[in-house]
Amino acid sequence: MADKQIIDAMWDDSPVDVSTEVNFIWSIANKLRGPYRSDKYKDVIIPMTIIRRFECALAPTKQKVVDQFKANPNFPAKAMYRISGFQFYNTSEFDLAELVNDADLIAANFKSYLQGFSTNVLEILMSKERGLNFGEENGQEQPAALRHQGVLRA
Repeated sequence: MADKQIIDAMWDDSPVDVSTEVNFIWSIANKLRGPYRSDKYKDVIIPMTIIRRFECALAPTKQKVVDQFKANPNFPAKAMYRISGFQFYNTSEFDLAELVNDADLIAANFKSYLQGFSTNVLEILMSKERGLNFGEENGQEQPAALRHQGVLRA
């Protein structure tokens, strides 16, 4: 009987087909066209779609990560990766659906939600040089994008 090979996703060096992922994200962006012009995709819709995909991936282990972070805010990142099952995590108690329910504090809570991501995700989202530059310039549009329910369906 052949032995089963178990691949630990965290250490799998298999290449990712980036073009497939990009096409998938663009297809979601096209569904979300709504009130946004196509020139705003790179500024708001694409980052919000990526954030939502991260959130969906982390959903099964989210509470374990949050609980561990509450117990020990200095818990090592690599150990947190093990808990999340990915090489990223989010320690915020918020999720995107919950943020929409508190319109008065949506901007502050969204900022807190973003700060809960691991540093590697924050670099992807916020870095002007190496990422999506989803920082302060788009501060007004971020909460508006959250209110656009299509983001939560993505």
